[in-house]
Amino acid sequence: MPGSPDADQLLTLLAVAEAGNESAAAERLGVGQSSVSRRLAALQKLSEAPLTHRAATGTRLTSAGAALLGPARALKAALLEAGTLMDPAGGALGKVRCGVSPHLVARLAGAAATSRIEVELVEAHSDALVNAVRRGELPAAVTLSAPAGGEPGLRVLRAGEERLVLAALPGEGALRTGPARSGTEPAGLAHESSREAGPRDTRSGTAALGLVKWLLPAAPSVVGERARALLRRAGLAAAAQTPVPSPGAMRAAVLAGAGVGVALRSELAAEAAAGWLALAPLPFGAEGDDVVSVWLVASDSLGEDHAESLTDLVAEAMRG
Repeated sequence: MPGSPDADQLLTLLAVAEAGNESAAAERLGVGQSSVSRRLAALQKLSEAPLTHRAATGTRLTSAGAALLGPARALKAALLEAGTLMDPAGGALGKVRCGVSPHLVARLAGAAATSRIEVELVEAHSDALVNAVRRGELPAAVTLSAPAGGEPGLRVLRAGEERLVLAALPGEGALRTGPARSGTEPAGLAHESSREAGPRDTRSGTAALGLVKWLLPAAPSVVGERARALLRRAGLAAAAQTPVPSPGAMRAAVLAGAGVGVALRSELAAEAAAGWLALAPLPFGAEGDDVVSVWLVASDSLGEDHAESLTDLVAEAMRG
């Protein structure tokens, strides 16, 4: 196929995107860095638009390069499937059980579908999952909390981060009078309306937020505990708060107009993209209070092949 990239070129572009630089990509692919550079140069010749650019932290993909990641991942999955069909015993690593926070199930399930390892997801809240890995009941877990510092017998990897957002029906006006974190703009679920509203008094904004019906993930959810702590800090502990037992129940409650929910952005991204819900940053708290880290906690007893595959799976999930 004249003008079409070959498999090595696409897989190399994917490796660079995942690893962050050509040296790390070469190590991941098991080739020399010069091979990575040649493949990227050959791929670039097929595109009028630049595919990568140099940054202080490594090689980054342009929008044109990022557009090729979907086909590259599909190609990788197809090759792994072909390897399994040709060598059923050696093409797959078998099944591994992995715990996952309810807030991250949608992310992990999508990535697990194309993984070369068969993953059985076990859903539970983060602290319970960490304890299950400690006790040897699970070999690994993807959580929103992790042991502080090093802990014998465990490997802990920060896999990425999520952000807390507010969610409500489009046009919901209850939050438009709340102050933003900077204090210079009103919080609002409708971006255009918020821009037009102009600065507001912080005290009146806080009073308005106190009238909001808050939907918060029920204990022991890390997301719910963070949200409740931020409300207390903002002087909103007495505001109406309804505990919601699961991400699915949160989605249903917000869609039913029962109040303003606090959730991870990824949990409701599909509904927001479809226009069913509006999402907004938290209107209270300090910079970074809305960031929740995602961790891969694994037992030292987990085999290296399984550990590497799970690490790749979680990295893929966090890019989604």
